[in-house]
Amino acid sequence: MRSVVCVLLLAACGVATAGDLSKVDRTILKEPKYTGKPKYCLLVFGAEAKHRVWLVQDGDTLYVDRNGNGDLTEVGEKVAATKSLPGVAEGAFQFDVGELHVGGKTHKGLEVSVFPLKLVADNPNVLALPQVGAAIKKRPDALTGQLAIDVECASLKGGGVGGRVSYMLTIFDTNGVLEFGAKPADARADT
Repeated sequence: MRSVVCVLLLAACGVATAGDLSKVDRTILKEPKYTGKPKYCLLVFGAEAKHRVWLVQDGDTLYVDRNGNGDLTEVGEKVAATKSLPGVAEGAFQFDVGELHVGGKTHKGLEVSVFPLKLVADNPNVLALPQVGAAIKKRPDALTGQLAIDVECASLKGGGVGGRVSYMLTIFDTNGVLEFGAKPADARADT
């Protein structure tokens, strides 16, 4: 289960192994001054997982290392949440990030939703999944979310923008619940 920080492997251009993720550097070179308690998520790209993009959620702001250089203070890396609909629970945010430029590739249409895990606690289908139900009971205020992106890959053609491969990651997978963590150094490697 991803109980500390989500580390998401987007390996559209090859097969990555669990060993690759365990060796991913989880340091951030430069961070802004946050207004609250930031929550961290790391995206890694490629078969060797050598291209990294940090997502750091600070309330209604998401900091995105758009170029993968480890500096979250650069111009354009602060993304405000889009307006939410009436009735959406406190702590739920939608971020329309747009493009990432990492590893000589341009990935498009990154959208990130962040919300407390307890928002899915009323769904019996979700609660029926043992790992998810246990996580909700143990950490209902933990942040989870979903992510969509179209990844550029020379060796594959997909149905995304410009033939990119579309990925959608949601609140859980076979390894358990996707969670944003309290610090970057806690990022664990789960596949």
